[in-house]
Amino acid sequence: VVRLNRVVAVAELDGAQVALRDLGRLGLDGYTPFHVVRAELLGRVGRWRDAAAEWTRAAELSSNAPEARHLRSRAADASERAAARR
Repeated sequence: VVRLNRVVAVAELDGAQVALRDLGRLGLDGYTPFHVVRAELLGRVGRWRDAAAEWTRAAELSSNAPEARHLRSRAADASERAAARR
């Protein structure tokens, strides 16, 4: 959790691209918040298709039904943004 929070701070200070690089080194693939942070950062750099995939993965990992619905909604929003950019 501490390392993930550090990545969020890096995003605010140094930008999403730097934070994405750092995030890739954490190895937290089975952790829902990891995918939420990755999705948010990918959206910040305009990688909407990748962001949608991360929101979807986060929803799949979530054991909380309302949270999973929210994450699927974020995935749908990112997919719409990806389609609009074509």
